[in-house]
Amino acid sequence: MADDTRQSSPAYPTPKAEDVAKEAARYRTPANTLPGGTANTAGGEKLDDQSLLTKAVKMITWDDWKNIGRMPCAKDSLMTGILSGFVMGGMMGLVGRSVWTACNISVGAFMLSSTGGYTYCQYRRGIERDGLRQVQAVASAKKAEHEEKRRKAIAKRREEERIMKEKLEEERRKSWSYWASRNLKFWGSDR
Repeated sequence: MADDTRQSSPAYPTPKAEDVAKEAARYRTPANTLPGGTANTAGGEKLDDQSLLTKAVKMITWDDWKNIGRMPCAKDSLMTGILSGFVMGGMMGLVGRSVWTACNISVGAFMLSSTGGYTYCQYRRGIERDGLRQVQAVASAKKAEHEEKRRKAIAKRREEERIMKEKLEEERRKSWSYWASRNLKFWGSDR
């Protein structure tokens, strides 16, 4: 049947001192180290030294700044932000706030109004784009309907012309001249 489970397990060789030293050197890293090199138990990849904001700023090139006026909604939102920042900063200066506070409020108003203006402009452009798609779909459907009507009218006209030719041919066959040209032969005619 089954082997006896009380049999003794095989003897493992005793490790040598140099092997123990190598294994100890291998495990000198923290116990929670995951593959990738961090001791973070929530993840295993090394974190970059640069933040996402730094990476995003490095992606912006000089050409992007030169062509910012050509970007849709950018010019309008920046002009709105500049105006609102100027107005809010000026009002805070007139009210009697310190220059530092007025500048902070001015920058905040610029950021808030330009971001809001850009977002609203993109929203309006999306609605306009959807409307244009609907108009194009309706226009293409009407064009297809018009082409179908045109094809049917052409086919109907050709059928009417064919019927008219058949009637004329039938009338010609019934006439005396058709019979005479087929059946009567006169002297000198080669028919």
